Amino acid sequence: MKKLSIGLRLTLSYVAIFALGELVFGVGMWFVLQNNLYNLVDGTLERQVEDLKNFLLAQKKDASLAQLQEQVTATYSIEHSGDYLEIYLETGDPIYRSAFLQANPRILLPPTQIKHPLYRSRHVGDQHFRFAFQHLTANGHVYTVEMGIPADDAVETLLMFRSYMLMFAPFLLLVSAGVGYGMSRRALAPVEAQVHTKNATQLTPAPGSNTSTDTV
Repeated sequence: MKKLSIGLRLTLSYVAIFALGELVFGVGMWFVLQNNLYNLVDGTLERQVEDLKNFLLAQKKDASLAQLQEQVTATYSIEHSGDYLEIYLETGDPIYRSAFLQANPRILLPPTQIKHPLYRSRHVGDQHFRFAFQHLTANGHVYTVEMGIPADDAVETLLMFRSYMLMFAPFLLLVSAGVGYGMSRRALAPVEAQVHTKNATQLTPAPGSNTSTDTV
């Protein structure tokens, strides 16, 4: 097998280093963008949870379970924020569950598993969501709340970013290969010149030497 030239080996080294740099940069930027986008979504989710807490604080302290169910259902069944909402009392009694969550209970967590505030991504079919799972204290009651909002815009932005990265990465690798090859050729030019001179010297007869043989 023919051994690769020094220039080609240098070029492959440049490309490998650049490809590794691209991979590290792409993965790093992916996680940074994902974190920032989800922070924006979670900020909206936090405000909706805070609105729910204020609503629960506005209820009567001695309100019965039936009254709480009636008040929450009357308010959140007509609000967009109630489309992805479930509320339980600390006793485990359900107060409200939206029709969407009744149809897709698998995206929820059992109330007993919620020990501290959690934010999780969920998807149903082609739809993507961010959900908050936490406990709220209001009027002496502890409520278990599971609330979500659509996150399709954030996911689409991430997918678009990934598509752009995959689109431009091969082009940049080709550019780096061309630049690397040119750099290696320039760097090895003196060496090649010395080798060429040495070969030419070896092929040139020394002065006074007899290159022919006389026949008697």
